[in-house]
Amino acid sequence: MGIFSNVIVNFIFLAVSFYLLVKLADLFVDSSVGISEHFGIPRIIVGILIVGFATTAPEISVSVISALSGFPDIAFGNALGSVICDDGAALALAAIFAPVPIIVHRHILKTTGVFLIVVDIIAYFLARNGYISRLEGLLLVSLMFGYIAVVIYSEKKKKERCHRKRDARYC
Repeated sequence: MGIFSNVIVNFIFLAVSFYLLVKLADLFVDSSVGISEHFGIPRIIVGILIVGFATTAPEISVSVISALSGFPDIAFGNALGSVICDDGAALALAAIFAPVPIIVHRHILKTTGVFLIVVDIIAYFLARNGYISRLEGLLLVSLMFGYIAVVIYSEKKKKERCHRKRDARYC
C-alpha cells in the first residue's frame, strides 16, 4: 500500500505541475505580447530575444551545472537535444495548433535563419576534433551577442525608416 500511495501522490504532483506549466506559459505569452505592444517591438523580436532566452534558461542551467559537475557530455547532449526538440517539436506543434499558418518574414528568415545555420555549422566544425574548448565556447557566446546586437540595430534602423518614410512597406 505504501508504494501505491507514493505513486498517487507523485501523479498528483505531476498533474498539478503540468497544470501550472500550462497556466504560467499562457501568462508568459500574454506578458510577452504586452511587452511587444507597449514598447512597439515586433513580436518576432520579442520571441527571439526575451522568450527565447527565458525558455532556454533551464537548459543553460542544466548545461552549466552538468559541466561544473564533471559531466560535459550531458551539457553537450542537452544543447543538441534542445535544438532538435525546439526545431522538431516546438516549431512543428506551433504550426499544427496555430489557427492560421505561421507567417515567416523574409527579413527575419534571412537574418535569423542564416545565423542559426551558420552557428550550427561552426559548432559542428569546432566539435569535429572531439571537444569544444573554452576559447571556442567564448567564440560561440560572442557570436550570440553579436547576433543580438545586429537584431537590435536592424530594428532601430527599421523604425527610423518607418518614421522617415511614413510608408507601411517599411513598418
